[in-house]
Amino acid sequence: MKDNECILIEFINEDYKVAVGYLSWLQDETLRINKEALQKVIDEKEEVAINWPVNCEIAPASKMHKKIRNCSWKSHVVHILSFGEWTEMCKQCDNVLKFEIPNPSKSDRKVLKRKSLDVETISEDEDSIANGLKKNRMEKKKTSKLRETAKKRVENNIIEALNIKKDKFQDDNTLTESSDDSSIDELVSKHDMSKTNLLHKQEVKELKYEIFRLKQIIKYSEDIQQIDKCTKKVLSRSKDIEEKLKYLEKEINKNTKYVMENIAFNESDLLKDSNKENKENLTLKKVVSGGRYFGFKHITNTQLSKVNDSSVSKLTCDLLSLVYEKTELRNSSLTGSVANANKSNPDKKSTEKLDPVRLKAIENFIYEKFGKTDDNTKLFRSVVRSKCNNAKKKVISISSIQ
Repeated sequence: MKDNECILIEFINEDYKVAVGYLSWLQDETLRINKEALQKVIDEKEEVAINWPVNCEIAPASKMHKKIRNCSWKSHVVHILSFGEWTEMCKQCDNVLKFEIPNPSKSDRKVLKRKSLDVETISEDEDSIANGLKKNRMEKKKTSKLRETAKKRVENNIIEALNIKKDKFQDDNTLTESSDDSSIDELVSKHDMSKTNLLHKQEVKELKYEIFRLKQIIKYSEDIQQIDKCTKKVLSRSKDIEEKLKYLEKEINKNTKYVMENIAFNESDLLKDSNKENKENLTLKKVVSGGRYFGFKHITNTQLSKVNDSSVSKLTCDLLSLVYEKTELRNSSLTGSVANANKSNPDKKSTEKLDPVRLKAIENFIYEKFGKTDDNTKLFRSVVRSKCNNAKKKVISISSIQ
């Protein structure tokens, strides 16, 4: 505790009492050290917790050290109004008690004095008004008492007059009692009738509800009957379907057996056919090994050995005579079209083309022997043309001799 580190505090929970304390009593250590944070708390009027000595008068630091030793402490929630030296805080505490401001200026003091004077005048006026109100209340009480006494007198007079009238009209009342009794009986009978009507209405409602329920039950029973019929139909149809399924299963089994048997039979036939084909292929191989095929025309080795293979022209002539028949050579040509020299003659018609498969086989045979060159192809084609032309000329010459 130091005299330089004092604070002015306002207790929140004790009717906003004001007192001077020390910074070291604050529970938040940051506020003890950091003055900027302390000023922020003062500006924002934040609530702060403080430890305060119980039953101990606050004094300067030199005296408080001794007093605190035997004091008990209690925590309070307070607002910090300002901080500084002990003397300044005490002055500010007095200012707060007088002017409600820690550091009031001259203008603030003048304003506060005016307010205090106004308050005094208002209090005097209030006293005078209160005295006037008391007088009015006393007068009102007196008038109310007088009114009550007058009311009582009037009531007594009215009661006496009514008693006199009752005595006069007693005879008339005895006569009217009989008529009143009859009217009462009628009312009672009407009341009983209304009760019975209500009961009948309730019974009618209950009966209607029961009728409605019975109708619903009848509908449900009819629906149930229809459902039974439908179920019977479904069961009968299901039986028919089961029988049909059984029949179909039998048919399927029969068909599968038949199909399997046919498959086995066909497999055996295929094996036989394949064996036959293999045999035929073997025979063909044997035949081929004994000669050569030119298309579908087979030429044996003996025939090939007799062919003149000294040149391309001689070999082609001999092969054409072996592969083609004379009629084919006579009635056909290399391309099957009319020659350029005979195009102007309408009597001349186009001839058939030589079988290209056999012709190609002959050409390949020649290329195997002499090689494939442009000269050999030209020579081969010219020989084929001349061979066909010569066959035609021979026919013409024979016919002219005859």
